Amino acid sequence: MRTTFDLPDELFHVLEMRAAARGESVDAIVTRAITRELGAPRPVPVRVDLPLVGEGESPVVELSNEDIADALD
Repeated sequence: MRTTFDLPDELFHVLEMRAAARGESVDAIVTRAITRELGAPRPVPVRVDLPLVGEGESPVVELSNEDIADALD
């Protein structure tokens, strides 16, 4: 959603500098700050361990698309 709000010039300048220093967008920093202030839940990253397949004499792992989908669920 797009919205407009007023910030003091000095605060916006600090926000732009912080975003540039972190390689982030101003939007990302503002969204994170508002989320933190409101206590809204952040999505929890899910780690999925898939089998590792190497080269050479490594065992063959046969996975179907369904197997991968099940592992990701």
